[in-house]
Amino acid sequence: SSLTGAAAARGNGIGIGGKGSSGASAATRRVGITRGAGGATVSVVPAYKAASRLSNKRLLRNALSHVCLAGAAMAREKEAALAALDAVPPDAACIFVILFRENTLPLKFRALYALMLHHGGDGSKGGRLAKIHGVGAPATIELEAVACTMKYDSGTREFQQLRVT
Repeated sequence: SSLTGAAAARGNGIGIGGKGSSGASAATRRVGITRGAGGATVSVVPAYKAASRLSNKRLLRNALSHVCLAGAAMAREKEAALAALDAVPPDAACIFVILFRENTLPLKFRALYALMLHHGGDGSKGGRLAKIHGVGAPATIELEAVACTMKYDSGTREFQQLRVT
């Protein structure tokens, strides 16, 4: 049987940086001056919020609840999968993948994985999927073993296959 993964979103946070003579550039800091009875006070306030790592955790929660593990018969399995998803700390993984049994409709849930990226000493990048919930599925999957990638459309509550070029 072929492995089919469904990844909803991939991305990294991008922050703004830079240093000037005061330790921060005008793009990253905003200076405010207020005048009161005791004189003027100067305060430096960050002009931006540092970007956080993007995660597809919320989208996968919806996919598990409304499509993959929907219904009263799957309530225990759904709760266990959601608890496993919530147990992963944000700094450990931010991209999650659902493994289906086959690439045919109806899609049948097999396992839930977290994408673990690693950088080789020679500058190469790679990754693997580490299982966080599921029975009868491999503990880890190399990215090269994924047969197709799908995205979850929360509006139609369907998975759609992505074309890979």
